[in-house]
Amino acid sequence: MATTLASSPSPQTNPQPNPLFDMSLYTNPRSNMLLPNCDFRDLGRAIQQPAQRPIEPTVQDDRNSHQRRTHCNAVVATDPGMSGWGKAEGGLSVCAWACGPGVDPARVLAWVEGRSDMSDPQVVDLDEWTPPDGTAHVHIYICNQGHAATVEGSK
Repeated sequence: MATTLASSPSPQTNPQPNPLFDMSLYTNPRSNMLLPNCDFRDLGRAIQQPAQRPIEPTVQDDRNSHQRRTHCNAVVATDPGMSGWGKAEGGLSVCAWACGPGVDPARVLAWVEGRSDMSDPQVVDLDEWTPPDGTAHVHIYICNQGHAATVEGSK
């Protein structure tokens, strides 16, 4: 006695549309428009670029309470090499060099601009500055006289 196994019908004999690829299943028959929330281009973008959630950056400030009053001018820059991982997981890593009394912020700016690992350097007042959107970590270094940024010819 021979037994036969039921097999699925071949694509030629099965007129049922494939719900994953047949756009007519997602179309409003009256307006011939895609139903709300069914724009597959948006779905593709959402998969490729997850929704950005606001990041509250962590701040590592090397200044003591007195230096927070005296070291207010700073040079800030984004560090692309440290962004996206470690303490900056999911966002930008920003460095700031807080300039002490007698330190010229323009000289520190020139030093930071000369570094290939930093981008978008600028002089800011730390009391008024807010990190750029997407910043995950800020490290504020102390830059007193004798720091590499203040020494002629140092890199």
